Amino acid sequence: MDVSPYLSAIQSLSGEIPGEKYKDLHTIAAQIIKNDKEKAAFLDSGSTSRIQPALLPHLRILVGNKLKLVDVVVEALKSDDVLIIKQALGAKWFFDAKNEHISVDYFVQNIVPYISLRTRLELTKTLAHYLVGHDKKADEFFGKFADLYGTEKALPLLVACSEECIFDVVLKRKIVLPPRILSVLYRRYPQLVIRYLQLGNDNNEHNKEERKLHKIDLSQYTGFLPALVKNHTQEFVELYECLPSLGCHIIRLGSTRAEFFLKNGTELLIKKPKRLLELLPLKLVSNKLSTQQFETMFENLFPKDQADFDAHYLISQLCCYPQEKQFNLLEEKYKLLYGKSILDNKDFYFEDWLFKLLPTEKKEEYAKRMLEPLVGTNKFLDKQEYLPPSESIPLLKERISKASLNERMVLIQYMINSCSFYDSKDDLLEVLQYYNTRHKNERSEVLYVMLNTLVEQVDIKTLQKEHWQILWEIIQRAYVKGELFTDEYILMYKQLFNGALHHFLKQCKVEETRDEAKLFLDKLVGIVLDCYLEHKMTLQFMKGCAPELKRECLQKFLTAVPLKYPETHEVWNKSDNKLKFVPYLVRSIHEFNVKNLYTVETQKKRRSKSGATVTDSEGNEIKQSKLMLRDYPWLLKLSVDLIKDSQKCYVYKNRIIYAYHKRTLRQHDRELYQSIIDSDPELINDIESFDAMHVLKYAHGKVLSKWKLYLDACRKKLHLNNKAVMYFVTATKWHQKLPIEFVQQCLLDIKEKGSTLVLGILLEGDAFGKIVQPYLPKDKAIDVDNDDAKKTYEIISSLPKAMNFSNPPVSFEVISAFCQGDYVKLATHTLTSVAQRVPVDRVLTFANQLVDKPISVRKLSIRLVFQVSSKTESREFLARIWSTEKNTSIREVLAKMIFDVFTQTPNDETWQLINVCINGLTRDDQAVFGDLSKIHAVDKQYICQYIQEYLKKIDSFGKDDVSDDVKSRLICKLVDQISVNILQFLTEELITDLVKRELFEYSHNFILDIYLFSEPSIFNKRLNTLMEIVGKKFEDYGQSDPEQPRIYPTNNLIRKFFKKVFDKAFTRDEEEMLTKLTNASLNLISTKLKPWQDMIIFIYGNLAKDYVEAPTLEDFGAKLVITAARLVKEFGSDLILNIVSDLLKDKLCKWRISKSEWMNRTFTVMEILTERNPRLGALLSIKMLNKWELDNYDERYDALVEKWAAIDDPMVRATLYDFQNEI
Repeated sequence: MDVSPYLSAIQSLSGEIPGEKYKDLHTIAAQIIKNDKEKAAFLDSGSTSRIQPALLPHLRILVGNKLKLVDVVVEALKSDDVLIIKQALGAKWFFDAKNEHISVDYFVQNIVPYISLRTRLELTKTLAHYLVGHDKKADEFFGKFADLYGTEKALPLLVACSEECIFDVVLKRKIVLPPRILSVLYRRYPQLVIRYLQLGNDNNEHNKEERKLHKIDLSQYTGFLPALVKNHTQEFVELYECLPSLGCHIIRLGSTRAEFFLKNGTELLIKKPKRLLELLPLKLVSNKLSTQQFETMFENLFPKDQADFDAHYLISQLCCYPQEKQFNLLEEKYKLLYGKSILDNKDFYFEDWLFKLLPTEKKEEYAKRMLEPLVGTNKFLDKQEYLPPSESIPLLKERISKASLNERMVLIQYMINSCSFYDSKDDLLEVLQYYNTRHKNERSEVLYVMLNTLVEQVDIKTLQKEHWQILWEIIQRAYVKGELFTDEYILMYKQLFNGALHHFLKQCKVEETRDEAKLFLDKLVGIVLDCYLEHKMTLQFMKGCAPELKRECLQKFLTAVPLKYPETHEVWNKSDNKLKFVPYLVRSIHEFNVKNLYTVETQKKRRSKSGATVTDSEGNEIKQSKLMLRDYPWLLKLSVDLIKDSQKCYVYKNRIIYAYHKRTLRQHDRELYQSIIDSDPELINDIESFDAMHVLKYAHGKVLSKWKLYLDACRKKLHLNNKAVMYFVTATKWHQKLPIEFVQQCLLDIKEKGSTLVLGILLEGDAFGKIVQPYLPKDKAIDVDNDDAKKTYEIISSLPKAMNFSNPPVSFEVISAFCQGDYVKLATHTLTSVAQRVPVDRVLTFANQLVDKPISVRKLSIRLVFQVSSKTESREFLARIWSTEKNTSIREVLAKMIFDVFTQTPNDETWQLINVCINGLTRDDQAVFGDLSKIHAVDKQYICQYIQEYLKKIDSFGKDDVSDDVKSRLICKLVDQISVNILQFLTEELITDLVKRELFEYSHNFILDIYLFSEPSIFNKRLNTLMEIVGKKFEDYGQSDPEQPRIYPTNNLIRKFFKKVFDKAFTRDEEEMLTKLTNASLNLISTKLKPWQDMIIFIYGNLAKDYVEAPTLEDFGAKLVITAARLVKEFGSDLILNIVSDLLKDKLCKWRISKSEWMNRTFTVMEILTERNPRLGALLSIKMLNKWELDNYDERYDALVEKWAAIDDPMVRATLYDFQNEI
């Protein structure tokens, strides 16, 4: 082919498929090697008449490999042809670590500088593989490669290094190992990997110094950690406990690893079940632990504080424990730990989970105990469902006779709930009979609510024949009246119909009921099909069907559909009917075959291609054949229709369904599926799912016979970046005739969408560059006035993407046409891609040509140089450009690169570079400071100097250059990045300097948590420093903003700061230090301000002082009485108590405590206040009440109200009445 010498050379080889052509190429290589004269001539000149010139490099590496010629392999590594490079990298003899040329000096001098980035990466991986067992050489390679090109690029070599070297390098270079590399290392050095992972364990005291040097985040290793379970269970548990307990960090062990865990870590599980049960299948745990072990583990799940008792969680852990023993175990452990019966806890009254758990004999007694206080109230009527059905049903029937429609729905629900609570099938039968007799003609809403409650509260598969006779009448009546057809209760109908199918299928197996059940079953199947196909109710009737009944159920539907809905029926013309129903049936057939005939679970099965022999419960062998789609012609025809429809579908949602359907068909019967495709000239195999690849590999003639259809499909899908389509087109390259047909047609239709992409894949870079030359941009600007502007731009914009696919790549001269004006953005990705695939020297030559171009192109050139250069070259280049570049945008790019170089490779050379960068910043580089403020990435060895230089540079700006506000903002960006881990590497002098600078601009988290509380040994010193600094801030108190005279910024900042201080006091985290901080803060406020200047802070400070100094809530209440009386006297009004009560209401509700505990805390304080000072205590306490919680208050509320009402004080009475009048 004239267009492509490469394709022409491939076509000239013997054979129809790639394997045959490769064989011919190898044969030619072998013939050359046999003839000494020809071999010498070929190696000298590189040419031979046996093959066309385009394939000579391929032939040369084949010959070189066979003859083990080092120079030929080195030459091939420098190529830009991927196939040649792969051949070179596959030369095992060349990479044998015993060879003399496998030395770091040889590679650095003769190979690495002359190969592409992508080849360098593959070379590193290949060396890593062959250097295993040669630790010394591997250490040398890693050290040199890391110094030259960065640690990240050299990381694959680490797996071959010695154990000592690896850990030293990890600490020194702050390496975060990818999970993939960690997995490889674990097989060689398990203790090293555990030692590395311990860098993320804050509880490990043994490696505290190592963690100061380098700390990792364990959450990125959740996928790897389970590998430790088999041999290092103890270490796994330690590390797992360091992970957050919520979100994506939860690990689930598979059955095999769970077995190992229970083998090695049973005691750990019993001791710490709360966290470790998250890992394991509960069923396996229940099976493996003894009864005693399980009960001990369950006891350890209980929280120490009763307020934290989570009943739902605890009961969920009993799901595999015998049902009849669950309540007794729960009750026993609850009483043991909390000293009282769980039934005495009023918080659990009317909780369904507890009532259902109770043994039947205890339910009635417990229900009457709960209901006794409610007798005579409306709440009693709402809770009648808890009475035994023999009592509740007559009462509810009586109420129904006088109730409205909505009330009747609720009362019928109560009836069913009552039967469910007491598990009384006889009473449920009575309720169903009552409904079917008295309420069968109610509005449809009543039917829906009744059935919905039934399927939610009762396991309908356990209902007996008598129940189903009534339910069947209800279903039939609703069907006839058209009341079944609703989407609102679709989930309920799924469960109801599944239960009905289950029941009638079972009845069909019983001789006495077989005939009647078959009749009912036929009608039921018809109803389900009507709902599905005529009323768009997607009922998954196979879901939940018992395994032993699935075959009969599926066959029933497969037989019924064509009888009720033949091919000509209008339902098949409705949108989505075929698309949803047919794939569901085909998938059900396939899943039945896979799960029931080819999976060994509880039954013993002998597998075969046609079916299986199943042993039933009586020991009889039953031969079961596979269900086959070809046995149901109507379904096969509809499936074929769907395959045809899929060719014309462009709706993404529907395309997914079509693709899934075709995949199911292939898995079910590949021969049938292929015959469908082959029999229709308009159908082809799916190119998006590797289906077409399969045919191309094993029956390429079928693809060739329909090449036009395949080409059209490829052109449509390639722009979506589908990898399967790319692989398919690439795979055609070494086939006979097929790529020629593709290329010739695309040349004819080059303006059609996708044609250039196909050409880009099939043609080598030089050939593709010549073809697209006429379509390259001629001007800098897009000619929007041209009539064909849109079409022209579509073609131009498709070219860079196509260039990404060419192998060997297109030349930089072709790409340079896009490095101008409106087209620069199109070139960015292509330049990056090509720069990774061609030797570095060619990239640098081209990048230097772009230096004088416009700004956007210069940025590209800088990135290209930085991408391919060694570390030394990058440093020199960045330093040179930084000193001369004036454009702010480019300087921002340069500064980020310099910062990355410094943080990734911290040493004296890179420190000097970042220093030059910081010193060279100007007032126009404010955006750069944002990148440079990310000090968490800075090596701890340099962090102190780094911050000093950063501050020094900001201080060097005059007011005319940068305003004080901007300076403050720049400093705050830096300080907000300081963590406790960073703070320990800073000098106290520097820390104090930072605190003095912009105290109120920083986040309070830095001042309070990091600065003050991070180092208890110097807390007092820092507290004094802080109070001294804050004290000076009061000098501006009361002064308004010059530009906004109505605003007092210092006043507001001081209030916010001290509110945060006193908020912290109520956490009780570090009580001794908190007490000192609170007292020092209150003393400072009292010294600098009068109480009336900020009464909120003054009052809040006094409350915080009482709280931190009081060991118990009772002591706090006693102190509070005295403080509140003093505050009233000081401010001269009872109104001040409103502020006190609001603060108390908020602060007594600690984070993550239960509502009952919050109420307990609140009432304890209120009782102490009322006891010590009745009048003042009443005024405070009444304001702390919440009318919305009135129903949840216990008898303590009533006792307090009685005391308050007895106080002979008009203000107390007015306040109490005001609260009661609002209720």
